[in-house]
Amino acid sequence: MYTGLGTSPSNLDLVVMPQGIVSGQAVFVATHTLRAYGDSLLQFNINRDNATTQGYALICVSGYLL
Repeated sequence: MYTGLGTSPSNLDLVVMPQGIVSGQAVFVATHTLRAYGDSLLQFNINRDNATTQGYALICVSGYLL
């Protein structure tokens, strides 16, 4: 997860845990409680080690804005 505050960037690595296989696809979930500060940027980068098959990611962020 990438965020930034002013000119100070932040990179948070989130650990995914395997949840099983659904319809032939492996499911991984990252659930973390964290506090992040940012003034406009919130981006995610998903990497995997398989370039031969398709994959997708669903990212859901919940929380509140102060």
